[in-house]
Amino acid sequence: MEKDKQTTSYAICAFCKRTMAPGCGCDVAQIESDDVRYERIKVGDPNDTFHDMDGEVTCHDCNARKGQYHHVGCACDRCPICHDQFFICRCVPHAYINTYAD
Repeated sequence: MEKDKQTTSYAICAFCKRTMAPGCGCDVAQIESDDVRYERIKVGDPNDTFHDMDGEVTCHDCNARKGQYHHVGCACDRCPICHDQFFICRCVPHAYINTYAD
């Protein structure tokens, strides 16, 4: 008996509009707070949740690879200002977030 093909649909990032498929990191490179732009923390950087990850492994929440940006809203994304989880920190109100593509 042949197994049915399974299709996987991935979420779409509300900020960069890219699919969160494996290896498709976010295009948003900077955020702005109080007229200051901050470079976002990339997957695998020293302040990232996965600072020691292998280049072939992807983030378990947004599927970004080492060297890419987590998608905005990913549970593993870190704030470039306070280094806490970005989606719960209070450095930049998400309703007023300004984002800048790479």
